[in-house]
Amino acid sequence: EQFILHSSYPNPFNPITNINYSIPKDEYVEISIFDVYGNLNVVISNSYKSAGNYNIKWDVISLF
Repeated sequence: EQFILHSSYPNPFNPITNINYSIPKDEYVEISIFDVYGNLNVVISNSYKSAGNYNIKWDVISLF
């Protein structure tokens, strides 16, 4: 009964990666991408989710 953030794949990615995570109960989820300097690049999930397993397909091209 814990939040699990799985490794993204493929890794390294170019330009798309899949981000999988699991949450044990209904709760608010925010998933953010930061650069190596700690600067926020993008928030890719920012909403209330039901308990379960989730997959986000993130396209880095969408940043530009």
